[in-house]
Amino acid sequence: MNVDNAVNWVVTPLLKYPVLVYVVFWTPNVKISLLLILYSVLLKICIALNKWYKCQGNEPWKSLEELENAVVLVTGGSHGLGRSIIMELLNRYKHVKVINLDLQKSPSADTRVLDIQCDLMSSAALVHCIDEIKIRYGDNLSLIVNNAGIRAPYQYLKDSNEFSIQEVFAVNAFAPTRIIQELVPSNHQCYVVNIASTLGVLAPAKVSTYAASKAALIAFHNSYSLELSKLGISQTRSLLVLSGQLDTEMFGGFEPPLQFFAPVVDRQKLARDLIDCCERGQRGEICVPFYSNFAHLLMSLPLLPRNLVRKLSKMDDCLPQE
Repeated sequence: MNVDNAVNWVVTPLLKYPVLVYVVFWTPNVKISLLLILYSVLLKICIALNKWYKCQGNEPWKSLEELENAVVLVTGGSHGLGRSIIMELLNRYKHVKVINLDLQKSPSADTRVLDIQCDLMSSAALVHCIDEIKIRYGDNLSLIVNNAGIRAPYQYLKDSNEFSIQEVFAVNAFAPTRIIQELVPSNHQCYVVNIASTLGVLAPAKVSTYAASKAALIAFHNSYSLELSKLGISQTRSLLVLSGQLDTEMFGGFEPPLQFFAPVVDRQKLARDLIDCCERGQRGEICVPFYSNFAHLLMSLPLLPRNLVRKLSKMDDCLPQE
C-alpha cells in the first residue's frame, strides 16, 4: 500500500463522486445531493474536455496498427524501460518494425527488431547512425522514444569529472535533440516521447550532473512542443515522461526512503501507459508516481518550507557516495 494506491482507489473516487459519501454518512438533502451530482457531472465534463484537447489536431490521428510500414525508434532499448517499451510494442502490434539504437544488442530474437549499435556519447557515431536510419527508412518513422540515459557516480559537484559531465549531457540531452532535429518526418505522422526524470526538477544532492542533463531535456522538450503548437503542426505530437525512481539497475544499490510516499515505478506499467498515449496521440506529460505531479510546485515554495519538505523526505541524504 502506498500513496498512489490510496489516491487511485480512495481519493480520486471520492473527489469524483462525493454524493456517495454524503448519502451514506449524512441524512440526504435533495438540494445538496443535486449540487453534488452537478459537481460530479461538471468535473467529468472538464476531464473529458482536457483529454479531448490533448488529442486534438488538424488531421485525424492513426494508431500504429493503421499506419502502413510503421517504424519505431527506441534509444537504449536493450534493457530497463527501453526493453519494456519494445516488448510492449511487439506484443501489441503485428506489423510494426522497431529500431533499437543502443550500444548493446536487444535480447529479443524477434525479427521485427533491428539493432543499430551506437555510442550516443559520440556525436560522430550518432550522425553516422542517423544517416543509416535515413537510408534504410527515409521519412517513415512513426514513433521516436528518446529513452537512453546514463548517470555519473553519486558524488558531490566538486568531485565531478569534466569528461563524465560531457558524456552524461551527450547521451541524456544532446542525442535526443539531434535525433528530433534529424529524424522527425516533415510530412508524416510521428509521435515523439522524451524520457526525463523528476530529478531534473528536484535535483537532489549527489546527482547534479544527471539532474542538470534531464533539466536540459525538459527545457528542450517544452520549447519544441510549443514550437509545434505555434506552427500549427499536429501531425507531430510530443509526450514528456517525468518519472520517479524506476525498478531498473541505473539507480539500484540503495534503499529508497519513504516508499509509501515515493514508490518505485513499475517500468512495464509505464511502458503500457506510454504506448496508450501514443495510440491516442495525446500531448502533455506522464508524471509517475503521484508526487511527481507536484515537483515543480515544491521548487516554487519559499526556501524554508521547501527545505523542510526535502529534509523530511530524505531525498538529499539517501544516496551513497561512490
